[in-house]
Amino acid sequence: MRDPAPSLPTAAPPAQPPARGFVAPPDPSGWQITHPGPDHAIEGFADHVSVLPGDSVRLFVSTTGGSFTVTAYRFGDYAGSAAHQVWKSGSLPGAKQPAFVLRQPTNTVVAPWHPSLTVATTGWQPGDYLFRLDWSNGAQQFVPLTVRTPSNAGRIVIVNAVTTWEAYNRWGG
Repeated sequence: MRDPAPSLPTAAPPAQPPARGFVAPPDPSGWQITHPGPDHAIEGFADHVSVLPGDSVRLFVSTTGGSFTVTAYRFGDYAGSAAHQVWKSGSLPGAKQPAFVLRQPTNTVVAPWHPSLTVATTGWQPGDYLFRLDWSNGAQQFVPLTVRTPSNAGRIVIVNAVTTWEAYNRWGG
């Protein structure tokens, strides 16, 4: 049985999603990572790889900086930009999370981190999203999330190879 979740900062309500046929202007700040920063300056993960619209997702963030922000982008074709900003946090307190643990006998790398914030996806359209983590000193990283539909009938199916990403990255050695 899991302990009750600690009280976490909750995200402000998301910006209204673009209406069907809406052409969003390009994000002037850009969605791309332009400053990945030094190793472990800022990094994170979500407690789910996909959620239904309206579900909440907890983000676990570790940073060597004093504060950070999170910006959510939905990917698509937005008149000159591949992404549209749907939500942005205020400044959040940063903290260096505990080091990874190597669990035996499977040699599984585990991050025994505490959740940093909870984001509600109320009003978010189904699709692929990236949370961009921005450290107060400039480093940036992404955390992926898919918002799925209750039924895929007549829909395009997106397959994100999360287990492949996990198997072939170098985090944790």
